Amino acid sequence: MADTDQAFKTIQQTLRPMALRLRLSDTLLFASRTFWVGSSAFALLLVVGRFWPIANLHLWAGLLLLLWLLVVVGYLLLRPLPLSVVAQRVDTQLALRERIATALELHQQPAPTPLHELQQQDAAQIADALKPRQLGWRFDRRLMQLGLAAAALGGFATGVAQPARPGVGRAGGPGDDAGSRGR
Repeated sequence: MADTDQAFKTIQQTLRPMALRLRLSDTLLFASRTFWVGSSAFALLLVVGRFWPIANLHLWAGLLLLLWLLVVVGYLLLRPLPLSVVAQRVDTQLALRERIATALELHQQPAPTPLHELQQQDAAQIADALKPRQLGWRFDRRLMQLGLAAAALGGFATGVAQPARPGVGRAGGPGDDAGSRGR
């Protein structure tokens, strides 16, 4: 029984950094899949602001991107990833034929058998060899490119001069005393 407890602790200690890597990978995937939403809203607001005056346009546009970033950080911090799910995903991604997930499941059973103990020892040996860098990063390149294109459009809309509006920013416009004095 002591051997199975030690094997279980080894598996748990190995899965903690793997869980962090999986959470970061999931967050990267979520960010790459949702960036187009934040950047499209950013670009749309800047393009609309070129035709209709919006007070503090750049502040509002920046807040849209900040809101997207807060959602991504919230996804990272608040989305739980139970140990059993981590074990199943590690088994799947590294082709371990459900060794680690089975060991976690068998540890929860009340009456261990000699076969259970052998399986726990096997899973502990496998877990000792695992490193978080063995898990790949997940990323949606197509949607991220769409988001980058929208952000570029927003950046372009920021850099291009505002079209001239009648009576705004010119001498002699409404309410400008300097323009009426020159006549």
